[in-house]
Order: sequence, then structure tokens, then C-alpha cells
Amino acid sequence: VCIVFEFFSVGLSVYLNYWYVDFYNSLQSYNQSLLITQLVKFVFIVFFMIINSFFLYAISQIFVIKIRAYLTNFYTKRWLYSLAYLNETEEYDNPDERISNDIKQFITILKALFLGFVGSVLTFSFFSWILWHLSGSFSVVLYSFTINIHGYLFWLAVLLAVMNIYLVIKVGKP
Repeated sequence: VCIVFEFFSVGLSVYLNYWYVDFYNSLQSYNQSLLITQLVKFVFIVFFMIINSFFLYAISQIFVIKIRAYLTNFYTKRWLYSLAYLNETEEYDNPDERISNDIKQFITILKALFLGFVGSVLTFSFFSWILWHLSGSFSVVLYSFTINIHGYLFWLAVLLAVMNIYLVIKVGKP
């Protein structure tokens, strides 16, 4: 369910991107009725983005609570019934609380990483597709050879990203 809401989140971001084009076109053409229509669309887009964010947060928190309760119960029973603490020379201060906090942190970080990864991959895919279709093709003539570069803005963005990564690694290296 969280992944579905993540899809909706990226879809709404794509729709908002298209809305920006229509909004600025209406401003450029001084079309007041189209501008009012675009502002009403913006209100609905933002409304659905807020609702989607709320449901994504609430459902992901329910997921964390359910998984946390199960894993805390499982590991606390396993630790207590194994009597492993009798063989330890150290004394543990509130081992059930430590187990609960460790599991909470593990589940929360894992959820954030997974949903962040899914959202990043979806955003990259959709906006790459948009950029590919917006750019068309570009022709370059080299030594009587004509080279057609389809989706040239996408390839330019990839080239700039690779150059930025290279520069960050070079500058950030000790």
C-alpha cells in the first residue's frame, strides 16, 4: 500500500510538472480565464498531494507499529527463553527496552530507505521519460557523417550528472 501511495506521489509530481507548463503559457499569453482554470487545478493538485502524503505517512507508521510489535515480541521471547543472559558476565540494563528501541530504529530506517529508493527510481524513470520526449532529436555533422542524437536533453543531463559525480569525488577526496 505504501508503494502504491509512492506511485501516486510521483504521478502527482509529474502532473504538477505539466501544470507548470500550462500555467506559464497562460501567463505568457495573458489569458485570464485559462489562468484562473490553472489556479483551480493547482488547488486540487496540492490538495491531493497533501492527502496522499498524509495517507502515506499514516499507513507507513501503522506498518512500523505492526512489524515492531511482532519483532519485539519475537526477539524478547527468544532472548528470555534461551537463558542466554545467564551466561553473560555483564549486566544488561532493561534488555527488553533495548531490543524494542533497536527494532524500532531498524524498521524505521529500513522503511525510509526502501520507500526513498522506490520514490527515487520512479521519479528518475518518469522524468527521464518526460525529458526524452521533450527533447526530440539533434543532428550533428562530423566529417560528412550525420549523427542523429535522439533524446539529446536526456543524454546532456546524464553527462552533466556524471561530470558532477566526478567533480564531487575529486574535490571531496582527502
